[in-house]
Amino acid sequence: MNRYRGFTLVELLVAMVIGLLILGAVGAVYITGKRTYKARDAASRMQETGRIALRQLARGISQAGFPRDDGVAPVLVGGNPVVDLDPLGIAVSSDDPGGTISGDVVTVHRLSIPDDPVYGDRDCWGQPTRSPGHVVHSYFVEKGVLKCRGSGNPSAQPIVDGVENMQVRYGVKSGNALQYFNATALNAPDRVESIEIALLVTGGESVDAAYQERMFQLLDQPVKTPQDVAKNHPELNRLGGRGKLQRLGKMSYQIFRATIPLRNKMDF
Repeated sequence: MNRYRGFTLVELLVAMVIGLLILGAVGAVYITGKRTYKARDAASRMQETGRIALRQLARGISQAGFPRDDGVAPVLVGGNPVVDLDPLGIAVSSDDPGGTISGDVVTVHRLSIPDDPVYGDRDCWGQPTRSPGHVVHSYFVEKGVLKCRGSGNPSAQPIVDGVENMQVRYGVKSGNALQYFNATALNAPDRVESIEIALLVTGGESVDAAYQERMFQLLDQPVKTPQDVAKNHPELNRLGGRGKLQRLGKMSYQIFRATIPLRNKMDF
């Protein structure tokens, strides 16, 4: 006669514990893998954002200071005359009446070249200029997006998102070296030969497990995250306030820097 024997309660409990341990290990591996993937994806996105932003800025800024005809009438952008940028062809300011611009504003001025197949007489967005002979465009960061406002289109257009702050300094020739000054400290515009730019870029994903407050040094300007980032996103209060601040505090950030020579100002 066959006798059947089942599991005891202790054996069932042991089996359940072992199963839970295995399930927990699998879950931990999955969570770690997902977090690693998000971190790599955010890093890749930051690299791409940084390259696009610096390439676009370098393309526009390097044209600054193209010789102008003093007989040409002043340029108007949004109904206001542009500050005479001679002899530099570029101006940096931190003026932000609306309170949504993060960092500096770079305005580039040059003469148009109708026969140039690359740049011609169009602004940074390919729009024909409203004032013949002039091209004026401004670069700035607003609500996490690098934007450009051209003289052919008064409305700012996005270049790339994920840029949270931009700081700019002038490179002034001093002997055989260059010294860098912000717009306030610049006292020798005729000796400016380059522009130094620093961008604070985010990957757009909450990759850190815990909320972090971090301080970044963008050239001569300290930027604290997420506070300094959040204050330039007024819609955060409408969308969730503290929860959004927590998300910004868990994002990854990276600084990108570049020195752009002003080819029309350099002594060769």
